[in-house]
Amino acid sequence: MERLIRSFHEVLTKGNIEALRSILTDDAILDFGPFRFENLSEIEKWAIGLRKIFPHFGFRESSIGIIGDEVTSEFTLRVIGPNAVRGRLQCLAKYSVKNGRIRRVSVKPSKGFLEITFGDIMRMMLI
Repeated sequence: MERLIRSFHEVLTKGNIEALRSILTDDAILDFGPFRFENLSEIEKWAIGLRKIFPHFGFRESSIGIIGDEVTSEFTLRVIGPNAVRGRLQCLAKYSVKNGRIRRVSVKPSKGFLEITFGDIMRMMLI
């Protein structure tokens, strides 16, 4: 399951929507802070928007734990946006896996900073 979670991070980093479809269930749910995306189509739109706003970003995992079909992961999201704006945000994520695919992702920012505007964040979340 660790590989599945790392694959999720990798496909987001590369913007590989086809691969994203292969690791999420059709009825997948993604909660990112206060925002919710309730199916694969909405998550795909979010991932495409994420790459537009932050053409360069990555994940640095600090821990991962597995209990049954549940995975928890702590990571730092690092971004470089337009005009070389940089940011990082430490996050705690919980994943539910069903039949070898991710059914639910819940990401809660824990601490850190993003050197981007609130408008940038809203555009990313509402695309």
